[in-house]
Amino acid sequence: MPRMIRTLALASLLLLSLAPTAHAQGVFWDLHGGLASSTITGDVAGSPNDRIGVHVGAGARIMVTEAFGMNTELNYIQRGLTRDEDDTNSQAISASGMTYKVDYWEFNGLLRVGLPAMGGLRPALMGGAGVGFKTNETLIVDGGSQAGTRETESLDGLDLTMILGVSLDLGDGDGRWFVDARWAKSMMSVADPIQFIGIETPDYRNRTLSIAIGRAFRVNSY
Repeated sequence: MPRMIRTLALASLLLLSLAPTAHAQGVFWDLHGGLASSTITGDVAGSPNDRIGVHVGAGARIMVTEAFGMNTELNYIQRGLTRDEDDTNSQAISASGMTYKVDYWEFNGLLRVGLPAMGGLRPALMGGAGVGFKTNETLIVDGGSQAGTRETESLDGLDLTMILGVSLDLGDGDGRWFVDARWAKSMMSVADPIQFIGIETPDYRNRTLSIAIGRAFRVNSY
């Protein structure tokens, strides 16, 4: 199935996640932000390390019952990888290190299943998918004959990700703090086929671990 068709199908499913709003037990708006540790896996040369970036966003938590619902979100997230001076790619150009920055706006749709409360703590499991739209792809080389910053075009503009995570509400009021921890990985290669005409397109996939803290506010209940 062509990438664009899969993207449109997934985007449609994510938009349908808004449908239960009319029958929701409660709807919360939230703001959140934290750190993301990302690398690119698959056919990647050398031994890359993670890039530590930030992610921030806003979302709506739509609860069908007190324990079951879904999260819809729009996030800005920084991904990519780093290479130290011992990496073969750095050694090839006598660089002291490299940073490969790939940033995205990402729309997520996640099912949410609450676990038994523990005192004032309310844990939940989350799982779903995201559609990322690339905003930046930059390579920074430190030292060596190729030192400097340059724009690159190795990756596709879209990234479809699978997301698994845990969430912990600190309290159960209409306004509450929460902490989320997540693992996400591309569902298919993010290499741009146009940049690899004449050779086999490599299998590049973003892998991201993230943690965020946020504040949620109930806007209605039934």
